[in-house]
Amino acid sequence: MEERHERTGRPARHYSSLWHEADSWPHKRRVTCKVEVDSEGSSRRFVVTNMKGLPIHLYGFYSDRGTCETFIDELKNALDADRLSCRRFVANAFRLVMFALAHNLLRVYRTTLRGTPLEGASIETIRSRFLKVGTRVRETVRRVWVHIATGFPYREVLALVMERIRAMPSQAAHTAMPNAPPALA
Repeated sequence: MEERHERTGRPARHYSSLWHEADSWPHKRRVTCKVEVDSEGSSRRFVVTNMKGLPIHLYGFYSDRGTCETFIDELKNALDADRLSCRRFVANAFRLVMFALAHNLLRVYRTTLRGTPLEGASIETIRSRFLKVGTRVRETVRRVWVHIATGFPYREVLALVMERIRAMPSQAAHTAMPNAPPALA
């Protein structure tokens, strides 16, 4: 595989499966593996499964499942969405919807960080670097001013992100739902 990677310059991948019985297992189990060689070196990943199918499809299924687990982890740990301590179901349901909305907004915010030092940052990093920042808020008749300290280390990144957010289409939700009422100005 190293030769194929060197020849093509692209990552070389191979999927396979085998039967294995660990000492603590009562019987043999199927192990699906993925071996990859790229510019950073080689890596091997293994998944124990009881599903039938081709190794490439099984590995893809479990990888997609891992992505979902990452979203759940972000929602639970970075946003504390598991803190549903109200006694009433409706109150907890409302809190959970608010956590999901916050998670989706932070994911959109993460897409605006492309090409910056915080590209690929976790939800927790975004929250701690941009949202949990000491500011002074001043309200006038027409505007709300948010003053950030001049020593804020991500000042340029924040300015770029805010510019990208301003450039986003404001009617995106209205376009996606043609029967929706007009957006408020």
